[in-house]
Order: sequence, then structure tokens, then C-alpha cells
Amino acid sequence: MKNTPESKEKQFDFFQFPLYMLRELFSDRYKTLNRIINYGLYNFAERLEYDQFKAAERVLYEYYRGDRKFEAVKQVADLFDNEILISDEDYNGFCGKEGFSPEANESVSDLIAEYENYPDLEREIERFWRIKTVAYILDITIGSYYSIEKMETTIIPEKEPMPMVKTRLVFEYRDNPKTEDELIVFAAYIGISSIMGARNSCKTNKDHILSRAFGYNKAKDFTEPKPEIYQKYKKRYHFDLLKETLEENWGLYFYAYHTKGLWIGKKGKISRENLIRLAENNKPSVKRELRKKEEITLRKKVLSRINGSANQRQINDKCTAP
Repeated sequence: MKNTPESKEKQFDFFQFPLYMLRELFSDRYKTLNRIINYGLYNFAERLEYDQFKAAERVLYEYYRGDRKFEAVKQVADLFDNEILISDEDYNGFCGKEGFSPEANESVSDLIAEYENYPDLEREIERFWRIKTVAYILDITIGSYYSIEKMETTIIPEKEPMPMVKTRLVFEYRDNPKTEDELIVFAAYIGISSIMGARNSCKTNKDHILSRAFGYNKAKDFTEPKPEIYQKYKKRYHFDLLKETLEENWGLYFYAYHTKGLWIGKKGKISRENLIRLAENNKPSVKRELRKKEEITLRKKVLSRINGSANQRQINDKCTAP
């Protein structure tokens, strides 16, 4: 990632995407992670604050470099070819030691002035600038932004979970060979993150985690034939190994001692001791015992007041007796 102000850089640390995009992870890892990346890049691009001058400058830079594979550059090239804009034939926008400086021959202001005559031109240049800016910040190369742009038309089901995952992890798992066992850890971590959301701890269960890992909101939604990797980790032995890996390397705690479910906590946000305390205090038997103790305490308190009032009336009666 390029050096940028910390506050600006952090907004690009995580990709957020619809959970259903995970459904083909085990059948086509590269395609799945590419979709997640494209969706994340589109969201990053849309959050940028548009700079009209910089956008025009950037598209002119691409034009003078001769790179015309992007639609925005092609449209600008047409303006030069038709002599609506005048090309800087001597310097091609570059001014010696000063580097690229199209404003020196007023190319930027001339291009911006043409937006009134070509209403769609600025929109195309803005889209181009957003994607190229994100690519620069993340230090990646984008050959075409068609696949990224079409994410604008992606229809997200209502109440679809929107998990977040570190940007670098998505690229790492896309660009490097991974075994199914490594993929299930990655997917389970995303699934758990989607269940926990902003909470530091929560209670869930194995079926819910595995369903999320395969891109489904709830276990009942996972009606497709279960792949072998799902059946493997459905078994207690392998699921326990999955939990161990997530505890050791992915910043999570697990607790499930007679809890009829699985408690999960984020390391650094809640201690293991506090997670266990939370789980134990939420057991029905413990809650019943606490209610009983509370009732006994309150009963004693009420009886004490009643008895106190009765004694006081007896004293008052004695004092007023003839």
C-alpha cells in the first residue's frame, strides 16, 4: 500500500462484501476472491472525495502516455483527434525536471471547459479517476475497470450479512496456492466475523459458523448438497482442530463447557476469563439460581419491613392505651 495519511489509509484496510459471494470459494477460489476484490474496490472508489482538477489531470496523463485502453482516455483522445483540444506535441504534457504538468499549457482547464458540451465525459473521467486512485493507494494494477464498474448493478438480498476482511488477506489467498483446510480456516474466520459484527463476544453454534463459512446466512438456508469439506468439518474432531487454529493464529477465544452452544470472544477486546464468566452467567441454571437468590433477598427485605411496621404499631397501641 502506498504511503498515505493514516486516516486515509485505514479506510482501505478492509474489504466489505455480501456474504453470498463466498459460496463458490471451494470450487473456484480465484473467481470468488476476485469478485470480493472487485466489490471492495468499487466501494473504496465510491467513498473517495471527487477532485475535478485531479481527475482531469490524471486522464490527460494517461492520454499523453499513450495508454488508451480505458474508455475515459479514449473519449479524451477523440477530442484531441478532432482538434477540439490542442495537443502539446513538443512536451506531451511533460515539462523537463518538473515532470508531468499539463496545466502549463492549460490542457486541464480546456478539458474541464468541454464538460458543458459533453455531459457524459466528466462522469466517465470521474469513474476512471476513482478506480485509478484506489489502485494507486493499494499499489495494484488494474487492466480494465469494467468488472469493477459492473458491481454498481449488484443486487444485494435484503438483510444479507456484510462481513469485513483485511484487504491484504484477500489478495494473499487469491494470489497464492491454498489447501482446502487453509481455505476453511479463512472462510470460518470471515463467517465468525459476520456473526459477531461489532460485538466483542457472542454465542453461536457449529452449524451457524459452517453455514456462514460457505456463504449462507443461516443453516436452514444452506439447502444445496454439502461438499466433502463441509462434511469433514461437521465432525467434532476436525471442528475442534479448526477452533484451535483460529485461537492460535486468528485472534479468537472459544468456550463451550456445557453451554449448549459456542461462546466466542475477540482477543484484545475481552479476556478469556471474562468470556468464561459471561458464558457461565448466561447459563439457564445459573440464571435460575441468581433469580432464586434475588427473590430470597427481596423476600427477607420485604418481611423485615412488614415486621418492623407491625412492631411499630404494637408500640404505638401501647402508648395510646388508657
